[in-house]
Amino acid sequence: MVRQQQAQVARARAPPPDPPPSAEQPEITPFLLFLLSIRLVAGASPVINVLDHGAAGDGIHDDAQAFGRAWMAVCSTIGWPTLLVPPGKTFLLSEVSFPGPCPYDITHLQVEGNIVAPDKLWTSQISTSWISFTNITALVVDGNGQIDGRGPVWWDCKKKNKCDNVPSLLGISGCVDFEMRGMKLLNSPGEHLIVDRSKWVRLKGLNFTSPADSPYTDGIYIVGSHYVEVTGTTIGTGNSLNQDGKLDLAA
Repeated sequence: MVRQQQAQVARARAPPPDPPPSAEQPEITPFLLFLLSIRLVAGASPVINVLDHGAAGDGIHDDAQAFGRAWMAVCSTIGWPTLLVPPGKTFLLSEVSFPGPCPYDITHLQVEGNIVAPDKLWTSQISTSWISFTNITALVVDGNGQIDGRGPVWWDCKKKNKCDNVPSLLGISGCVDFEMRGMKLLNSPGEHLIVDRSKWVRLKGLNFTSPADSPYTDGIYIVGSHYVEVTGTTIGTGNSLNQDGKLDLAA
């Protein structure tokens, strides 16, 4: 009886068993803690709407200047800002540029509405992009909207040998850590997307569409760039991907 009581006391005094092994936890680095602290101080990510900077979104009035003002506001905002192109609107843009560098953190361009180019010949310059992103570090472009270059007027001019140079739809130049995903680009006057002198560019789930007989409407043209990743992308144009002037259908 005494031995039984002593055994019960010994079991009561024994240390609790080790907890079962848990899944490996991610390492929290000082840099990650620094980023989290900035995010907590900044609060919710600010959203800057192009409509608040004078964009009409009626598909008639040129909203390029309003987009420029909104971009400057986003580029100077701390805390992972988003430039929003809202749904249910069509934004007519003449040639527009989104220049960098932006002094703060990752910038986000969310395109939910539709963007259209002027339905006319609007430039005669060589190597021009209708929409261009230049010298930006850490930009994400995504959304459910579409970007329409209204190419037929340019294709007709090219077929009649009246236009020696036609603009590309979208240009990425001198950018680092640039990601574009889920966007639909269609009817480019020339190449749909040019990646020039950039690195760490990720193009994911994009959709390029132009008629089979549209001249020189390559999907993606890559020149002087490094670490460009193209995944899950549908290209319904003549050529698919050009790198330094060479067609590469396997890329």
